[in-house]
Amino acid sequence: MTVVVEVASIYPNRGASNSTEALIAAGTLALGREPCKAYPGWGIPTPWNRPGSDIPTSPEEHSGWIVGRISQEHGIVTYHNSGKAMSPASGAGVGDDLYIGQKIRLWPNHACVAGACFGWYLVVDGGDEIVDVWIRWRGW
Repeated sequence: MTVVVEVASIYPNRGASNSTEALIAAGTLALGREPCKAYPGWGIPTPWNRPGSDIPTSPEEHSGWIVGRISQEHGIVTYHNSGKAMSPASGAGVGDDLYIGQKIRLWPNHACVAGACFGWYLVVDGGDEIVDVWIRWRGW
């Protein structure tokens, strides 16, 4: 399961090693409150509707952009280095090329928590074409 979110603001040179950080329109309510045990974040962003939309490595080996900080309704995309030799500009297809209003795809740590805040799920065909819509059941 992935969540498509919008980039709301860009902060050049604010992060580690003068990397870019970005404010996104997804926080605890969309991603859950616990960070991942494999890396220090709440989700891994990848491009939406462009080549490279899949996570290129396992979360344990991931170096690149992550949702590194969150509040209730927003998050901050930061650069994370798992020890691999990478520069902040080379991470997972997002980063210095981000722009306000851009949609990015997030791979949240906890699908059950992320899915709870949405009224329906768009089922895609392995690419980006919607092939079905699942209405989420609510209540007990």
